[in-house]
Amino acid sequence: MGANHHKISCIADELVRWIRDDYLQIIHVHSRTIGLWSKELLACMTQLIAFAVVLWCPIGQNKVLINALFVAEQSIYDHIEDLMRIIDYKPFHKEMKPVRSNDETSIIDAALMILMVIVRTQNVSWFFRSNVSIQNALTTLAEAALYDEICLHIYGILSEVLSDEQFKNLKIADSMGGFFFNMLEQAWQHPLKKYKHSQIEHLLRGFFNLSKHDFIQQETANMKKISLFIEMSEQYPIVYDIIWALSFNHDIQQQLRSNPSFIQKLSQLAKESDDEQVRKTTHGILWNLEIDHQDRSISQSTKQNTFDIMISYSHKEKVLCKQLYDELTKSGYRVWIDFDQMHGN
Repeated sequence: MGANHHKISCIADELVRWIRDDYLQIIHVHSRTIGLWSKELLACMTQLIAFAVVLWCPIGQNKVLINALFVAEQSIYDHIEDLMRIIDYKPFHKEMKPVRSNDETSIIDAALMILMVIVRTQNVSWFFRSNVSIQNALTTLAEAALYDEICLHIYGILSEVLSDEQFKNLKIADSMGGFFFNMLEQAWQHPLKKYKHSQIEHLLRGFFNLSKHDFIQQETANMKKISLFIEMSEQYPIVYDIIWALSFNHDIQQQLRSNPSFIQKLSQLAKESDDEQVRKTTHGILWNLEIDHQDRSISQSTKQNTFDIMISYSHKEKVLCKQLYDELTKSGYRVWIDFDQMHGN
């Protein structure tokens, strides 16, 4: 299995390098003449960007392959601007459908997926934060979109790149929580665990991107939705990551503490889960609730698994946090920093 995965990665790497220049050049040239596109050219451009999605999105966390696409730093920003010309083309907005049933909807959806890969793997937050026109274009599209997947992509992109202050000041900020909770609740009640064409796992990953923001945490607390996540945690381990992020909020902490059976479950998972990531996240939740400080019986190896400091951070600051970690450990502090699952606020 490992050998096959390596072979596929090698083939993908060769393919990326083979089509890279042509792909970037075609998008760059034709995005500037989008008003002249025929229906046939629109179909071809849609297929090209959709092919790029198939090639890069499943391996979007592999920075080696993404870096193979962008040999120069400037090419990253150029490609973002090229994609934004397509995404922000108003005649396409008028033709958008509630499902991906025409080229206009499909090309916008595919271009947003490429943008999502870029913001998750490249250090481009400053570019989005300093470019108000891009923020406004994405916000306007989210307001107009009939296709929920487009909104999901936009919320995911903006939550990755904007500061908490910028994010909560967006025109669409007030509707984000309700948007996700409505979809999650309907998907949870659906026999196939999906909302329209979106699987619940996809929706949970989308909400996880939002959960690091303070105002989303507070909205979750105000709407008393933590019980929904507690219920879903039995089937979907990513929910523990969401609850961990939410548990930085004081009101969420109070709501969690009022559920002793869930606290007991967390304590048990922190000791006994076979999933290392679940052990880490449940331990993180208990740490935020100060349960782990009060009950040293969580693990027989408490001295090994108890820490003076926990650092939670975003993947874009990994190098800085590693330096901080090294300095603190040199000074004798016991520091827990999760280099495998990088997130936080």
